[in-house]
Amino acid sequence: GTGAGMAYVFLPVGVAAFATISSADTGRASVLFNAQNQLGGASGVALISGILAAVGAGAAQQFAGYYAAFATAAALALIGALIAFTLRDSEAAASMRANAPGAAMH
Repeated sequence: GTGAGMAYVFLPVGVAAFATISSADTGRASVLFNAQNQLGGASGVALISGILAAVGAGAAQQFAGYYAAFATAAALALIGALIAFTLRDSEAAASMRANAPGAAMH
């Protein structure tokens, strides 16, 4: 389930990220984009693991660490969704027209 959902997120994000990048800058942009993806994933795993270890180690309730880790992951997902809702369609429209099928033929 999660892998399929991520597949529907990464492709549009990549298309939007590179839509306005010139051919000469594509290499540098690709490095930055991939580094950001790797650092974001690694820091998320580190944060959730740290919370799980910190809360779970001293908790009287058996699953307290898991509840705290889940709540943190849900909060991060909510923050990401709120940021995504701040994007305007007008800003994305130019990049979508540039990448539309047959756009290079005209």
